[in-house]
Amino acid sequence: MSSITIITMNAILTVFGKGQVTLPKSMRDKYKTKYFLAREVDGGIFIQPISVDENVTFSETEKDISLSFNPPINAKKLLKKLKEADGTL
Repeated sequence: MSSITIITMNAILTVFGKGQVTLPKSMRDKYKTKYFLAREVDGGIFIQPISVDENVTFSETEKDISLSFNPPINAKKLLKKLKEADGTL
């Protein structure tokens, strides 16, 4: 018979001056990233670790998705590459 181990880390987070919260160091260290996606879900907020290229910033709202590149890239070249990747070009 196999067993299942469930490890749960809970923490009470405090919202500071401009809306920032700090995740406990043990959680930040566990996922080895400094980027987390916060998403509103039924009944609360879900925080998920993500891997992000340091030169690309991603954000999402109900109506929009945004990518920012540093250094900037040409929008026409980006669109062409996306179409190539999607197979529509």
